[in-house]
Amino acid sequence: MERLLGQTFEHENPRGAPCKLDVRFQFRDGTSGGFIFLYGSQSQGPPSYVTDLVRAAVRQTDSWYEDFERIAREGHNKP
Repeated sequence: MERLLGQTFEHENPRGAPCKLDVRFQFRDGTSGGFIFLYGSQSQGPPSYVTDLVRAAVRQTDSWYEDFERIAREGHNKP
């Protein structure tokens, strides 16, 4: 993944609705970096190793996101 940092990859002939996958990392030293894939909804998307990473990251953060949503709902419903 390191070799992808700072790059944007664009599908040559995107078909369908425009899609953008923007992957960002926050590093231990406080810096950040990432990469972008631009493609169409009916086109080949990012490589499987990228989509596998994104799916794994979502699984790892699901519980945090659910807690965040619950807290936001509770805060929004206060008088």
